Amino acid sequence: MRRLICAAVVAWLAATVSGIAVSPSLAGERKPHSAKALSHQALTRQDLRIGLLLAGGPHAAVADDIAAGLDLALAETNRAAGGRHLVVVREDGNGGPTDSAARAQALAAAGAVDILIGPATRTELPALREAAAEVQLPLIVPVAEGALAPQRCSPYVFNLVPADDRVAGLVGAWAGRRPAGKHAYVLVPNDKAARANVAAFERQFEAAGGEIVGEESVSGSDPEFSAYLAKLRLVGADTMYAPFTGAPAKALASDFKSLGLDNHVTVVGAAAGPAAGSDGIRAVDYAPGLDTPENQHFRTAFEKRFGRPPSPEAARGYDAGRMIIEALRTAHGQVEQDGGLSALLAQVSFTGPRGPVRGGILEQLAIVGGESAGDKLLGRIAPTSPAPADSCHAPARS
Repeated sequence: MRRLICAAVVAWLAATVSGIAVSPSLAGERKPHSAKALSHQALTRQDLRIGLLLAGGPHAAVADDIAAGLDLALAETNRAAGGRHLVVVREDGNGGPTDSAARAQALAAAGAVDILIGPATRTELPALREAAAEVQLPLIVPVAEGALAPQRCSPYVFNLVPADDRVAGLVGAWAGRRPAGKHAYVLVPNDKAARANVAAFERQFEAAGGEIVGEESVSGSDPEFSAYLAKLRLVGADTMYAPFTGAPAKALASDFKSLGLDNHVTVVGAAAGPAAGSDGIRAVDYAPGLDTPENQHFRTAFEKRFGRPPSPEAARGYDAGRMIIEALRTAHGQVEQDGGLSALLAQVSFTGPRGPVRGGILEQLAIVGGESAGDKLLGRIAPTSPAPADSCHAPARS
């Protein structure tokens, strides 16, 4: 992996050694980078430079929402905090596995940034994590890691979104505590990440008082679910957990409804929600209906500034900006102390539109459900286990 990153860095630096492009707009419509280079002479010691590593093409909408949220947070403080002027260097790539990592390496080599935010896609995250550690720059991550993310932490990496298996465990804990819905039937996709999610769900569901009444492994890229779903009523299930995504999730929801099971069994987890065509229950890191002063302020300000409702990605971008601002305020802009900016970020605590955030970690998830209800907020759930000593600033996995 390191060899691939270095090769990509060399190629990219060769093409861009004359300067580092700056996007003229952080948010809204995707615009091309300006040709004007950001030189060292254009900056002062009071500048803190944020490298925003996103992606274009099919990822442009997500990228622009992350950028919009960040832009709103910075605008609320006139792009300054702790006596430091906040400058954003936005670089959009192609979303490939090593693209953001190459850009991070190049920005660091040019001395152009002090902190990184990105990527916009999961595929880039492993390489970007490694690059951030190599160049020793803090990295705020606005996308979720998969269930098979590295267990070894990095003091430079701050994950704004819990990993998939952690979310699955929290969903299991919430579902197992419901007065109704104590008997779960589980369908397991044939891949390692999904099996890790299932293990986390089952462990926490049973710990909360629930019972797993059946489990079936489902293989193939276009599975037929009817035979599996026929067993739901036979085993007395009132809950189904099935961590499928994409086309299989939609097929599962269609078969589920055609068999009339939606009136008797509740779907929880990744296969639930409007994207899958299901009325089930799932956990999300941002619920637009969260009735808190912080979220009400965020929604109103975002819609006024950008003319559209905020997405989860926008809320994450906003929280990323808030993290940086709060760290600078706490240190009065003096980021050169022991541990640098990473140590400051690890101590940051604030409440954003998604809920309480401590050291970059979101301390609650929202439980939502109901396709027709438009993601009605059903409850909130917070981690119950403390972080182990070797987990850096991240909480323990479920």
